[in-house]
Amino acid sequence: MPSVCTRCFFYEQIRFICSVRFLTAYIAIIFMLQVPVCAQTVEWSNQQKIKSKTNFTQVLGSNSSGIFLLRSRTNNFSRELIIEKYKFNLTQEDMKDFWQPAGTHIEKVFLSETGLTVFASQRVNGKLEMIYWSVDNNLVPTPQPTMLFQMDASYIRQQPLFYIFQNQTKTQYTIASITPGGDKNSSIYTLASFSNQNTFKYLKQFSIDYAADDVELAEIVCDNAFNIFALVSVPDAAAKKSHNARNHFLYAFYDEEKQLSEYSIDTAAYRMNETGMAINEASRTLIISGFYTDKGAQRLSGSFMQTYDIDIRKITAQKFEPFDMGFLSKTGPGFFSGSGDDQADLYVRKVIARSDGGCVLIAEKYYETRQAFTYYVQGMPQVSYRVVYNYEDIVVLSKKTDGTTETREVFKKKQTAMNEAVYYSSFFILNTNDRLAFIYNQDATTESDVMMSTLSPKGETDTRILIKSLSFYVALMPLESKQINANTALFSTIKDRRFSLMRLTF
Repeated sequence: MPSVCTRCFFYEQIRFICSVRFLTAYIAIIFMLQVPVCAQTVEWSNQQKIKSKTNFTQVLGSNSSGIFLLRSRTNNFSRELIIEKYKFNLTQEDMKDFWQPAGTHIEKVFLSETGLTVFASQRVNGKLEMIYWSVDNNLVPTPQPTMLFQMDASYIRQQPLFYIFQNQTKTQYTIASITPGGDKNSSIYTLASFSNQNTFKYLKQFSIDYAADDVELAEIVCDNAFNIFALVSVPDAAAKKSHNARNHFLYAFYDEEKQLSEYSIDTAAYRMNETGMAINEASRTLIISGFYTDKGAQRLSGSFMQTYDIDIRKITAQKFEPFDMGFLSKTGPGFFSGSGDDQADLYVRKVIARSDGGCVLIAEKYYETRQAFTYYVQGMPQVSYRVVYNYEDIVVLSKKTDGTTETREVFKKKQTAMNEAVYYSSFFILNTNDRLAFIYNQDATTESDVMMSTLSPKGETDTRILIKSLSFYVALMPLESKQINANTALFSTIKDRRFSLMRLTF
């Protein structure tokens, strides 16, 4: 038997091990090149001291000059505001009191490349005036606001709710409102429009034969031809009051004729409960989607999609699809039994138009409950109640052009909130190039993990911890955050009990 040199044997073993490691690394690299990797980057601004967790912050967005935020002492952002500007490395550049005339309510603030456009309302001599002014990128306001239009305020008891929005190309502003009419059984639907240079175009008002408190404006959008579409519902006088049934309409205002047309989107067999809408500019269609109930039923029966052709002005396709066992198995038992009344607790949060003519319907299970508690006044027990707001599962239905559901997913979450904790509830939708991401606090009442659930166009899902509370305490404000480009969003957060701006990039 030939003898073996110990040193040579040792070197041969090392050579073998190295070759195996090299082969393993090579295979891993090849695998990584073939499998898409989705990574996220989280960046933070410097932390600011705050007096309490009641910290209301609205992200306005970013332009080539920087990032802009509004801060408020209350959650309505109407007066006594603070404006902040950040550099792109998230360091604060400037902060000052947000200028506004005395007696005005700020209705909406838009950010453009040249700065901010501020819309506000005020009451003057029995009139409700809508005014605007500009704030440049250095946070310097124009010296004098400009009045856009006036409305008769003699019947308006409270501050009306204005819907102010832009079309997709951001070339037109539209202001809409529902205000009381001349008698208690009527209301006024007001539409005002102006260009992005604030050139006034028109003010139109239309009478609706229902009290303003009975008219619900579910969604309103403007296409790039300056036509305005609204989803409106009113009580169904023929139905039993216990069913809370409503009739649903599409109000179409065409810019060329300046006239309002009404289209019923109800059917004889189904009663709609929740609706949303999106514009598909490529196909010149409106996509209306939501949930319905079979006539006589007390719970949601399924989802629907209707396609309204903008040019020929009619609903060209519709599909009502009952919930199947695949969906019900994902929701779990008791999904539709949150509050115990006769309506299901699933609310449309957003409808996104798909490029193929379909849509993605995003909803959230939400309901309110009342809790009784006892307190003492001079030794005598007193009983009162508090409202508890429950934000639970996220439901995502991706529908094809014919309205049939291609993908159905349910992302489990449970948030219970009271008072200011509502501000940290619900979820944020980030629509990236290759997936939808839903970002939310695991617990809205305390600083907890920040979660992220994603859905790809192929139906692939993933839920993971985006920010773990073991590192530091974080609570983000989902509904006041903003997506600023195809793969980046800015979030207002409380980090270790201090305010911090967070940037998430895919």
